[in-house]
Amino acid sequence: AGSLSPDLLGPGGFDVGLFLQARLSFLTREFGTPHDSSLVPLLDFCNHQNNPNAHQTWDVNDDSMVVKATRTIKAGEEVTISYGVLPNPVLLRTYGFTLPGEEEPNWAFSSLASLWEEQVCPEVAEKLRSAFTPFAEVQMSSTRITESLARMLDTCEAAGGDGLAILRTWCEARLTALEGCPVLIHALNTLKENRQKDPRSSNWWSALTTEGCSPEEEEDAPLRVRMSEYLCLLAHREALDMLDGRLPEEKMLSGAQEMHQALKEATAAEPDLQQQQQQ
Repeated sequence: AGSLSPDLLGPGGFDVGLFLQARLSFLTREFGTPHDSSLVPLLDFCNHQNNPNAHQTWDVNDDSMVVKATRTIKAGEEVTISYGVLPNPVLLRTYGFTLPGEEEPNWAFSSLASLWEEQVCPEVAEKLRSAFTPFAEVQMSSTRITESLARMLDTCEAAGGDGLAILRTWCEARLTALEGCPVLIHALNTLKENRQKDPRSSNWWSALTTEGCSPEEEEDAPLRVRMSEYLCLLAHREALDMLDGRLPEEKMLSGAQEMHQALKEATAAEPDLQQQQQQ
């Protein structure tokens, strides 16, 4: 801000809160186009659905955004689009809402890269500090090895650590922490009961619905996000277990198959795990 003319900042100068509000308002309304990110009035009013009744595309000939119905839309029915195949932590952080657990397409977990230093020896921790900025995040997805996770594991390997062993330790520590969360007790018990019947099940929400325990939607968001994080970590751990021969496929969490395949391909293509990043 110091290099800008005071006239550009307005009479009150630079307001961090106002800037963040404007940035978030733009982030929740932008659409990708050949001209980079753009605002599309009216279309930004459309809500998200996993199975929307409309789809937007950029018409390169007319240089415009075109919205087409994907099925018959009744008079008075809301027009919806898809914001992407996104897990609840990303939906809440980006758009301010979450989906019911049964509708969530995949799971995610994120943390500061600096927290990983607690799981490694001093030599590896020093390498991590040089590889990641102080507030850098490591993103984890149940569907792929993300770029930041690949970078974390590669850095650990380059410093002489065992990347996959460190990943296992990280997942186990975070799972234990989440299992100690009072707000998750009922959901975790439900998940445990359902997995006793079907080991591949990720259903943590059934008892919340049948017993009328589900809070209001705005209060439900933290639970949905935490359970998404839990299942993401669990998918990573069980994918590692299957990779090591500790867990048979028929007992692996259903959402862990993609992670298992990604780890399998990554270990076959050592030492560069970053090659497994899925664009």
